[in-house]
Amino acid sequence: LQGKEAYLEAAKGFMAFFNSLSIRATFGEGDQAVVVYDLDCGGGIGKTSAVALMTFQEGLIIRNELFHDTSPYAKIMDELSA
Repeated sequence: LQGKEAYLEAAKGFMAFFNSLSIRATFGEGDQAVVVYDLDCGGGIGKTSAVALMTFQEGLIIRNELFHDTSPYAKIMDELSA
């Protein structure tokens, strides 16, 4: 994604997918921050954890890498591709 508007639109779609988000921890060093969080998702997925590594430049997010276990989503992906 490139640009603020594209990022915000993607975030809105992502936020509609889950029931709640709980931040467990945050860490920062230099121009990077790490956020560890739990998601309570609908659609039979349940609770899952993830980590985001964000890189900032001039106060703006220039990169956001997400790390998570994809196995809870396998059933949903199978249903969508059927």
